[in-house]
Amino acid sequence: MSRLSVQFRRVAFFIAFLLKTLKVLPTFRVYNLNMDIANQNTPLSFRSEYIPRFMVWAWRSLSDPQITVVAVTALIGVAFLGMIIPQQAPTMANAVWVSNLSPSIQPWGEWLMAWGIARLFYSMWFWLPAAILLLNSLLILADHVPFAWQRGKHHAPITWQHPLARRAEYFLPLPHNSQEFLAVLPQTLMAKGFFIYQPAEDLGSNTVTAGRYRGSWLGSFGLYFGIVVLILGLLMSRYTLNVSRLTLLPQEPMSNQLLGGQLKLTALDGQTCQINYTPATASVVNQTLTWQLYHPQFFQQTLTMLTSFEPVLTIETKDKADKTVKLIPKQEDLAPSERLHLPLVVNDPVHFQIPQAGLTVQVIQNQSGYNVQIIRRAESAPSINTTIQASEPFTVDGYVTTVSLNYKANMVAYRDSALLLYLIGIALIGCGIWFIWLRPPLQVWFFCETNGAESQLHGVAEKFGSTAEIIKFLETLLIKLTCP
Repeated sequence: MSRLSVQFRRVAFFIAFLLKTLKVLPTFRVYNLNMDIANQNTPLSFRSEYIPRFMVWAWRSLSDPQITVVAVTALIGVAFLGMIIPQQAPTMANAVWVSNLSPSIQPWGEWLMAWGIARLFYSMWFWLPAAILLLNSLLILADHVPFAWQRGKHHAPITWQHPLARRAEYFLPLPHNSQEFLAVLPQTLMAKGFFIYQPAEDLGSNTVTAGRYRGSWLGSFGLYFGIVVLILGLLMSRYTLNVSRLTLLPQEPMSNQLLGGQLKLTALDGQTCQINYTPATASVVNQTLTWQLYHPQFFQQTLTMLTSFEPVLTIETKDKADKTVKLIPKQEDLAPSERLHLPLVVNDPVHFQIPQAGLTVQVIQNQSGYNVQIIRRAESAPSINTTIQASEPFTVDGYVTTVSLNYKANMVAYRDSALLLYLIGIALIGCGIWFIWLRPPLQVWFFCETNGAESQLHGVAEKFGSTAEIIKFLETLLIKLTCP
């Protein structure tokens, strides 16, 4: 627990430093309209006289969209770092993890473990930004949804500005009577695809409120609700994710509990392989499946993907009675077997023993085939040195050995109860981005002001984008509306 609290303090200090540094960066601010427009409408603001100022300040600070940018950037950075630095498995010893690191960073292994880098996705480096992002998204949803819903239906108060949008204003003199112009303005706007809102009581009768793509104001709801769903999926995955890494050797059945049966690699063609599946349940029929490299596919409610093919030398030896004998590989991580599949590297020898015959064999792949050198039990140097071709048997002391070139397939299988949450979250975020940036909403307010015989049209526009872009758009729109 003490180690966890140390990591928490380190991560919290780092994020606090980022947030403080962020104060010098541009932020989403309310455009000053020289009017009494308040944009502090949050659920806490309506009862601010009953709630401590600190809570109101905390609400407004944590619901800042800038927090979203910082938290998402931190999560992406942690995920990228976790892909670069190998992560420590729960059952892996510390010394083993350090030895698996790149030689250039092995001296820093203990330091990386102390800072939680060895298990990033289980550390505060990952979960503290995720918690901040979850809280930030929930507060933004509480701020956005009620007012965005009103805009999407029939009411668009000028006292609320969308936190992700900007506002601009523009004045233009009217060439004729303002009342006559206001009378025909709604029809003109409707002809341009605008929706006309009901007259607002707080703006007076000399005001026209209109909007286009008004449903897109709820795009931020899709974006932030999708983020909430994704974080909930991450939290569920912490307890329900099962990962299985399989190495399928040619013609060797391999049982896998996650897939509920045996898999056997039977054929390989380019980037495609065929695998026979024998289920553990007798009532299920055997299947012959085709997997393609780097193409994920669902099988047995599990997401599977072939990650690589690696060459191996398949070695088999039979005695004088045509019975397969046991072979012992020199590599300590490989078990004795009647059929060996030894990793193959060009010009790098592989060794194995035939204990029944008292032979030690070395095989090296070269440009002309395979060089085979054999030492008998009583010999100190190879007495046989020959070159063979793939799948060409050679006989020594009545034992027939066949060396063939094959490939093993590496596969990874994921089963996670949160998979549906990920799909829903990604779909919601995609819809939110589409509504916000590809079908952006537009809100306009028009006021007519009369000073003696002169009248002018005062327009206010709110949309996503830069202030200069909004001013240019509003200027063009007002000129089109006022020109006969």
